[in-house]
Amino acid sequence: MSGPVVSLTITNVGEIMGQLNRLTEATRGAQLMRAATAGALIPMNAAKRRAPWRTGTLRRSIHIGGHTEMASDFSPGEVGPDGKPAYSDIGSPAPEPTRVELLIGTNLVYAGIQEFGGVVSPKTAKLLAIPVDAAARTAGSPRGQDLVFVKTQGGQMFLMDKEGKIRYSLRRSVTIPAHPYLRPAFDENTEAIEREIGIVLREGIEDALAGRAGSGIAAGGGE
Repeated sequence: MSGPVVSLTITNVGEIMGQLNRLTEATRGAQLMRAATAGALIPMNAAKRRAPWRTGTLRRSIHIGGHTEMASDFSPGEVGPDGKPAYSDIGSPAPEPTRVELLIGTNLVYAGIQEFGGVVSPKTAKLLAIPVDAAARTAGSPRGQDLVFVKTQGGQMFLMDKEGKIRYSLRRSVTIPAHPYLRPAFDENTEAIEREIGIVLREGIEDALAGRAGSGIAAGGGE
């Protein structure tokens, strides 16, 4: 899995652990998962708002692993320039009766360099072809197009079409500055995440103990 990911884990629920232990194992796990996903929505949505935008693919790719339905814009059918899926569900570890861990992030190929910054160099070709207009961005690779190589006296290199319009800028490497969107989305909302998890977990336990969500009470757990 590539791309930036943060982890949200519920392992110790402190003073409400006694109430939680009164529920069946299945109900306990369900309530923890419900609370965790409610909390995870906060950094997920914050990261979508902060993510750099050009085509919108990066923002659409950000989701909660194993719960893509909670990101209404997540589109697993979206394809990259190579014709393959641009991103997919990053998944999350299997939940346990007293522990739930959720991953928030994306495996979009260029998501990591947007978060952390870095240098992009060609893997197989000698130069990077960087689209300079919407048509070139849609086409992706210049391969198969009727383009002419042009080099200026200053050493700048381009691919130009027959009409004399520059379509691609050619570079030996490109330095991408960091645009953190995922880590800040988590760090700046820690209190809100903890508060949301606490509220949803308490409400879920109360409902389960009151029988509003089915029996859900462990044998011998009633008063």
